[in-house]
Amino acid sequence: MKKKDPSLLPRGERPKAADTLGLGAAASEAALPPTADAEQFMLTYHKVLDSAPWSPRYGLGALVFRDRLWVLGGTGTAQNGTQFNDVWSSEDGTHWRQELASAPWQPRWNHATFVLGAKLWVIGGLASVDPIHNLNDIWSSPDGRRWTLEVPDAPWTGRHVWAWTTHRKRAYLLGGATDGAHTYQDVLSSDDGIHWRLATIHGPWFVERKYHAAASYRGRIFLAAGIINDDAELYGSRYLSDVWSSEDGRSWSCLASPAPWPARGAHGLVVYNGRLWLVGGELQSRYYAMDMWSTVDGRDWRRETDRFAWRGRTFGGLVAFKKRVWILGGAHRDWPKRDGPSLNDIWTFEARSPEQRPCPGRHR
Repeated sequence: MKKKDPSLLPRGERPKAADTLGLGAAASEAALPPTADAEQFMLTYHKVLDSAPWSPRYGLGALVFRDRLWVLGGTGTAQNGTQFNDVWSSEDGTHWRQELASAPWQPRWNHATFVLGAKLWVIGGLASVDPIHNLNDIWSSPDGRRWTLEVPDAPWTGRHVWAWTTHRKRAYLLGGATDGAHTYQDVLSSDDGIHWRLATIHGPWFVERKYHAAASYRGRIFLAAGIINDDAELYGSRYLSDVWSSEDGRSWSCLASPAPWPARGAHGLVVYNGRLWLVGGELQSRYYAMDMWSTVDGRDWRRETDRFAWRGRTFGGLVAFKKRVWILGGAHRDWPKRDGPSLNDIWTFEARSPEQRPCPGRHR
């Protein structure tokens, strides 16, 4: 019988982290061998916390500011009244300090969070699902505790399931959706978080989409994958496997379509160890992607693993911090019931190149 690829297993059939590692349930760290086409890195996984002191959530803001990890807001469920506006920080990812139990900004999830001009920023997001209430307010803070409402009503349509990044001292907001039917392909940017510019696009650029991801890497903005509305597809959604890049947000180049990895949405992009990494997400089949890929140019991708150690999820935090990549919280939903918990576990992985690996038979 042909062995199933763990990266394509139905959510309910996927091995638990401890089973995947071949270790007892108490084990929290192990190194899995890389796949055959990814001999350059050895991945080491570490479960930092089973349960962080902040409540289980997804759609949280997660970023690094003042050499600390930060978690801002998010939601416990899709039900109204389960959204958060708390603020947490940690110097090591293990010990967390609640900076605010309730920030002055409205509870929300899938909001844009970034650092610009030595300040934390919170922009837009989703306040409720029934009815749909998108936000487009803009807040800033010099320390995570004192918040200022910079713009109560930004000059663009409130939205969520969008992508954002900072690039060359500007913040960028890309695409997204106001609801299940209305998606965007615009590029908004600002050098101060207050005054925003709608980019005039020269030539082709990415189609309107949602659930995509973006990152700044090697002097360019990279945008990868996402979902578009398509009535011809099951559930009315078509998952994408393309990669676009721009130096200035105005002129875009398609680097791969399709990319070698399966089409997906609600994944993550992170810059780590000199490469751009694509992590997890949800596939067209509605199964969780359990793989990770990396690239140096957006065209040629290398599969680093087809089975990472943590539980499949979407809308978790993905941050490079202290020479590791951190995975924080998220949502796990078993298909087709779409039932399952929100999460507040914390994992990391570290990638070692061949010259960094210990020699066989030697102890470090």
